[in-house]
Amino acid sequence: MSSDRLGLSAPPDASRDHMVGPPDAPLQLVEYTDFECPSCQAALRVLDRIRKRLGDELVLVVRHFPVADAHPMALIAAEAVEAAGAQGRFWDMYRRIYGDRSPPTDGQPAPVTPRD
Repeated sequence: MSSDRLGLSAPPDASRDHMVGPPDAPLQLVEYTDFECPSCQAALRVLDRIRKRLGDELVLVVRHFPVADAHPMALIAAEAVEAAGAQGRFWDMYRRIYGDRSPPTDGQPAPVTPRD
């Protein structure tokens, strides 16, 4: 199945995507995430460093891509994050599910402080 049929190549759209950074930033990074994927969890720290380094030059776009065959709870986790998003708390739940215990941020993306 091609990425176009899956909608993977769709340009970022603030009306449907969860985004951090200026929508018109010259750089766009689209993360397709599965909340049970260890590599996706590890990417959280890398994405924080990238955001810190590039600042307003980057917009980070997060899209769900649960791999249900390998991760049976990934879809439920994505639904939980979306439910939090409907209450203005997408980013808090996104980080919590990945095990980040930073204080809540009132629905805004968490500060990007590297934890090396």
